[in-house]
Amino acid sequence: MSNLLIGQRVLKAVPRLVPSVLLQSYVMLRLLTEPSQAASTGWMVLMLALQALAAFLAVPAAMTLLPRRFKQRPYLTGLFLWCYLFAVPVGGLLLTCGVMALAAMLPKALEDLPIILTYPPQFLAPQATATVGRGAHLKSVLQSSAAAASFRMNALMAMQSMPMRTVSPLLRTMLDDPFEDIRLLAFWMLDRQEKTLTKKILDQLPRLKLTLSKTERYRVHKELALLYNELVYSYLVQGDVYRHAAREAERYAAEALTLMPTDAALWRLRGRLALDRGDTEQAMAMLDQAMLHGFDRQRLLPYLAEVAYLDKDYQQVKVLLAAQPLASALPILQPIIKYWGGTR
Repeated sequence: MSNLLIGQRVLKAVPRLVPSVLLQSYVMLRLLTEPSQAASTGWMVLMLALQALAAFLAVPAAMTLLPRRFKQRPYLTGLFLWCYLFAVPVGGLLLTCGVMALAAMLPKALEDLPIILTYPPQFLAPQATATVGRGAHLKSVLQSSAAAASFRMNALMAMQSMPMRTVSPLLRTMLDDPFEDIRLLAFWMLDRQEKTLTKKILDQLPRLKLTLSKTERYRVHKELALLYNELVYSYLVQGDVYRHAAREAERYAAEALTLMPTDAALWRLRGRLALDRGDTEQAMAMLDQAMLHGFDRQRLLPYLAEVAYLDKDYQQVKVLLAAQPLASALPILQPIIKYWGGTR
């Protein structure tokens, strides 16, 4: 879980903890300063009732700090927390909050799930190439060792008119091609697109130092977020540069949203970046914000299904993909929808 999300949860929990801390401190103070009253049954019942109330007030705050994977049975979890907080005044509250904050930062433990017989789905290569029509034909020519070098060169040059995020993974495989001209042309196409995006980024960065209106500053931050995002999702960068571009896309998108929090597309972008990092908690929070600000839920179903899959909520994956009409789904998604729907 990201430090940002943990900080947001802590800030949300602290105001809820204040009444409980004050009440438990009052009970402890009375017990320490008036030990002679302990012999009075009525007085002890009053103190226990106040302690029970303080524990009850602390439970919602403690639940706020819980990671989503620990909230499968909220009533049982809440009852356990109440019993623990009631039995250990003040110290139990501090220890509980500390343990939950630590648990939120730790990676998820892998479950040892039983394996049963299943049939492997026939997935398409994810965004590696165009899968239909002209793109599929160009791919077959490029990957054919029997095709003449001139035909393969023409096929590679024809790919310049296709979206880079569709063809860049294939271009990277061409960097290891035995034919030198193929390697050079593939490298040139990738390098040209990366330099084009980098130049646009460098053109936008100096504008942030100018005195801009709120709307203009929002547009610059959004443009930078989209440009860095294009570097990431077009597979034009790898390794440390890829991670840097993803961080910058997230940073500028967050800055733009502080200026214009109703931009649903930027919330969706941040959700995709969080999914790319494997942070399902933040991805779900960002996608919820996108839907809250008007983004079509139908278009978010694949991302919501991916969140559920990474969280191992396979029943929810089936429900979400069943809501996706097969006819309107992208070709790359159709085998996945059929698989989870139980069709072949």
